Amino acid sequence: MMSELRERKSENKQRYNVDERDVQYFSAFANTWWDDTGELKVLREMNQVRVPFIRNGLIVNNDPEYWVEGQTSNTLKGFKILDVGCGAGVLSEPLGLYGAEVVGIDPSKDLIEAANNHLSKTKETHKLNVSYYSETIEEHVMKYREKYDAIIASEVVEHVVDKKAFLKSCIEALKPGGSIFVTTLNKNWFSWICAIIFAEFILGILPKHTHIYDQFISPGDVKDMLKELNCRTIKILGWRNEWFWSKYKFQSNTSIQYGLHAIKQAKTDNFH
Repeated sequence: MMSELRERKSENKQRYNVDERDVQYFSAFANTWWDDTGELKVLREMNQVRVPFIRNGLIVNNDPEYWVEGQTSNTLKGFKILDVGCGAGVLSEPLGLYGAEVVGIDPSKDLIEAANNHLSKTKETHKLNVSYYSETIEEHVMKYREKYDAIIASEVVEHVVDKKAFLKSCIEALKPGGSIFVTTLNKNWFSWICAIIFAEFILGILPKHTHIYDQFISPGDVKDMLKELNCRTIKILGWRNEWFWSKYKFQSNTSIQYGLHAIKQAKTDNFH
């Protein structure tokens, strides 16, 4: 069934730069995103690097580059963050637990429902300023232009039809001086072997057909696109999945997975 959902031979339906088959594919796992044994638990494990990368990019502090699920602080209090393609909220909630005001958007109604269901349980023990909406970034930015201190596109760009148009909409929702964080897969033979052959078909870390190699993108290409959109990249960092320990760790090598942090410049700024 899953391979059928990912079949690309028939005409590719699009809605506001969204691959509808991707929406259906990930919606099929809606009730398992938060399960410790769910097919997409790797996304929660990735927070071990995603959360510190975003936190340390927004504010300088003495916290170690380490994060555990459920960790709370006021480190990001006062920041308004948009999590684009938030899925079931597995990154939005942790950022909310750090005190940020977080808005998560996703084209899948099923995933937004799953995000809200989990959020209601978390709110029983924690005070969170997190909200979710089923819409695309193109729809969202029509109402909220230059509203956010930070935009997050985590594990999303590799599923987007027109990457530059997608990033343009993200930047339009960002305040001048605000940060955009992109995390995704590099595009080379090594990332193909590790992220698709090993992760999906040999080790089963991800469901089969989660990724399509042609949609991967190098950090250099993301940086170039963002430069054309008046953003200055200030950091690119790699990380690796030590799958046998269920651990993610930072590394300087960006050949497989990487995070990119860029700053939106004021219109009058000149940078090269």
